[in-house]
Amino acid sequence: MIWKNTFKMNISINLKSIFLLGSLILFLGWGSEVSAQCNSNNVTVTNFYFGDANGDPIASNDNNEIGDPVNGFIYADFGGSSGNGYSLYVEYDVFINDVFKETIILCLFDGQSIPSGTTSVIDEYQWNWGDKFELRNFYMNWNTTSNGACEKKDRNSQCYGNTDGFIVRTPLIANFDYTTNCEDFIVDFENLSTGGDNTAYTYSWSFDQVGSSNASDPSFNFNQGGQFQVSLQVNDGTSSSSITKSVLINDPIQVSVSKQNLACNEENTGSINITPSGGSGNYTYSWTGPNFSSTSQNISGLNEGSYEVTITDNSNNSCSITEVIILTKLETPETPVTSVSQQPTCEDTTGTISVTTDPDITYTLLDENQNPLTNSIANGTFTGLSDGTYFVQASNGDCEASSEALVIIENLGTPGQPQASISQQPTCENTTGTISVTTDPDITYTLLDENQNPLSNSIANGAFSGLSAGKYFVQASNGDCQTSSGVLEIIENLGTPGQPQASISQQPSCDDTTGTISVTTETGISYTLLDENQDPLNNSIANGEFSGLDAGTYFVQASNGDCEASSEALVIIKNLGTPDQPQASVSQQPTCEDTTGTISVTTEAGISYTLLDENQNPLSNSIADGEFSGLSDGTYFVVASNTDCEAVSEALVIIENLGGPGAPVVEVSQQPTCEDTTGTISVTTEAGISYTLLDENQNPLSNSIANGEFSGLTEGTYFVQASNGDCEASSEALVIIKNLGTPGQPQASVSQQPTCEDTTGTISVTTEQGISYTLLDENNNPLTNSIANGEFSGLSAGTYFVEASNTDCETVSEALVIIKNLGTPGAPVVEVSQQPTCDDTTGTISVTTEQGISYTLLDENQNPLSNSIANGEFSGLSAGTYFVEASNTDCETVSEALVIIENLGTPDQPQASVSQQPTCDHTTGTISVTTEAGISYTLLDENNNPLNNSIANGEFSGLTDGTYFVQASNTDCEASSEALVIIENLGGPGGPVVEVSQQPTCEDTTGTISVTTEQGISYTLLDENQNPLSNSIANGEFSGLSAGTYFVEASNTDCETVS
Repeated sequence: MIWKNTFKMNISINLKSIFLLGSLILFLGWGSEVSAQCNSNNVTVTNFYFGDANGDPIASNDNNEIGDPVNGFIYADFGGSSGNGYSLYVEYDVFINDVFKETIILCLFDGQSIPSGTTSVIDEYQWNWGDKFELRNFYMNWNTTSNGACEKKDRNSQCYGNTDGFIVRTPLIANFDYTTNCEDFIVDFENLSTGGDNTAYTYSWSFDQVGSSNASDPSFNFNQGGQFQVSLQVNDGTSSSSITKSVLINDPIQVSVSKQNLACNEENTGSINITPSGGSGNYTYSWTGPNFSSTSQNISGLNEGSYEVTITDNSNNSCSITEVIILTKLETPETPVTSVSQQPTCEDTTGTISVTTDPDITYTLLDENQNPLTNSIANGTFTGLSDGTYFVQASNGDCEASSEALVIIENLGTPGQPQASISQQPTCENTTGTISVTTDPDITYTLLDENQNPLSNSIANGAFSGLSAGKYFVQASNGDCQTSSGVLEIIENLGTPGQPQASISQQPSCDDTTGTISVTTETGISYTLLDENQDPLNNSIANGEFSGLDAGTYFVQASNGDCEASSEALVIIKNLGTPDQPQASVSQQPTCEDTTGTISVTTEAGISYTLLDENQNPLSNSIADGEFSGLSDGTYFVVASNTDCEAVSEALVIIENLGGPGAPVVEVSQQPTCEDTTGTISVTTEAGISYTLLDENQNPLSNSIANGEFSGLTEGTYFVQASNGDCEASSEALVIIKNLGTPGQPQASVSQQPTCEDTTGTISVTTEQGISYTLLDENNNPLTNSIANGEFSGLSAGTYFVEASNTDCETVSEALVIIKNLGTPGAPVVEVSQQPTCDDTTGTISVTTEQGISYTLLDENQNPLSNSIANGEFSGLSAGTYFVEASNTDCETVSEALVIIENLGTPDQPQASVSQQPTCDHTTGTISVTTEAGISYTLLDENNNPLNNSIANGEFSGLTDGTYFVQASNTDCEASSEALVIIENLGGPGGPVVEVSQQPTCEDTTGTISVTTEQGISYTLLDENQNPLSNSIANGEFSGLSAGTYFVEASNTDCETVS
């Protein structure tokens, strides 16, 4: 029976109005929040599965293909801790293959009790074969009475939510997909199996007899291209499923290239030809180059440059290969790179021109009119050149290129030595000197240091001024040459010393009431201490310090013997001294009501007070009205400070107070039972705490605690009091519940034994109010039978007991025996276990026999036959309809009809022959068959395994070399032909991959043709008329070729191909 009303709402994502979608999102958001807080268990739902209208799970061996729609029902088991659930509201999201599909809202068992311990229909659904089926964001709520509305309720009880949801168990269905790789023969397999027990999957992969795997998602290297049959079998421990798919693996793409470069000064005469192989053969091409693009296979009319082609196999994962081909052209040599590397100098009045040379280029020096000179180039230079204009000409034997004009400049010679003198030495007021020079307007003058390195000082009015002490030279230059003066020395003047760097390194302290002034001293400088009027004092400096100074203002004077400089004013500050020890006392110790203490201090104006811990570390407590309050137990000190010095009080001790203990942690660990009518209260005890048992009025009882328990307690209300000697705390009330005792033994009898018409019995019970009755089996285990009107009815044969219970204790009746009645035997379980075959034209019927039952074979009119059963079988049966009758001496039962089907017999051996062997032009063969009506024909390989070739017009065509058989079948039996052999033909070899790898040059007037050779192929050079030449190939090359047109022929002994 299906308890479901018409309240059902499907919510799917489509183009509804914005308002409706927004409202739906708010509604679903509220549902998710409620479900996350709901975990009631008085109604539960588990074990979701997809079944047919009879409640049977859909079988994995049903005749369906992946993706076929299957109509059925979602079932689940309902249970729970009580039977008071009504009107079940259910809401969930349907996810197919991990993708949200729709939201379902249902009302189940409206106004009725939700069944417990049964399987019920949740909803009707159309599921596609092989899909993963989940119910996520599952939420349900229910009422505790039958008159409550079946609707969603905002509450945290009588409801259950599970955001992860449930997987709907579907039949185990094996499935997979795969991805091939472009670079190799490795295939990546992805397991897509669904259903069954997905936590117990085991996998068995078979890769067309070349390998296997037990992984979930294996990768396998087939090591070659071809068509492979891949099988996957999945097992979940109780069932299995398998699938076989054909996997096509193509060879990686390869390409051979031939090209035609450009001759000298040619334009648009280059070409490139490519020959791809591998893949599926469905190629597209994409060329790029200098101002060029194309989608053709071969390209021509090209200029020099780099060309890139991408070949894409559109029927093979879009695999591609990219090749870069460079076309070249003989060109005019580059303009020579030259420079005047040496102009004439004072010592050498000739110049040098340097050339960046190329070993294949000759270089000639030209005069200003570009007439050749006789000068020779050596080590990349033309040397010994007089002033003038020159050019350098480069030649590669065919063309020339000239450099820019190169000018050798005339050199002016060395100027006269400059006349210079020191016109001013440094003084105290001006510590720099001046050098004066007698100048010439055509000469530039540079000041040099003692190492004759140029300085940045400029000459003005014939003088270099502002010079520090040191040795100098003056250099005169006319642009080409230089000459220097004699040495000129500026003598050093000490000048005024720097202001002394002084600071007060120590102010007066509590321990030392004098200060110290520290000075950063310099060698050769003396230091004097001055008073506030800058009069000298007799204090001496030692180790850079004037020490033992009273409070006041000081200066430090530095002298180098000629001049003095004074520091900034330095102030030694007066120290206030150590204050009196603070007067402090503990004015309040902790009490039971206030567990903190107070320290009182007699304060003085101008003194600050700080509270210290037992290690005299400062605390953050502030003093208020002369008190530090709110202090925990411990040792304290008070420090008084006048900003310069501190004084500490005597130690002050705050004494610890225990305070009130925590409420005791207790529980009733044992309620009275039928065997022991007293209870026990357990206490989690703490060291230092005593425990007392109190009665319901919290008066103390004399019971003692032992091992944390008060035991032997009668029913009633109790408290437990904890005490630490100072204060007490009591537990919550603890109730020992009264036990009802053992009920009387139930009075029960067998009121009806089984008969032929009714094979069940009845047990009657004299019932009492307040007593519940349970039927037990022969081992006193409870059964699910319910008592109605004082009877347990519908009982099979066996021994029973009746148990009476008053919720506390139970008692059991005497044994009650229901006697077995044979009744009508079950319909015999039979099958046709062997239909007639080619070798045995009789059939066999198998019977699952039972002890005490006899079996008779009946004809199609249900008349008995004389055939005897042996080892559960009636054998040697001719074609026809049969029945099997079972008898237990009292009654009989007849099986369903069993049909032995006539067998057609073995067909004649098929007449087949090889009607066409492979040739050079057509490398496949054909097998012809003399066909007969009603007979089907299958092509078998050399191992008699079936192939997928189809027969057309009596022929199997397009066959590769190998051994074949033809099998004829009339649906019952088969017959195979003699072996038929297709002989291998090598066919035409691939077009040879060749290129002109060397054109004739000035040095070598012959050319070379390079061939990419293959094993088993011979190569012959042909002339322009494709007549063979006597040239032999060596190391893949025909060399020493004169100008002309050639072809290369490849041969595999059967066929030839020309480049």
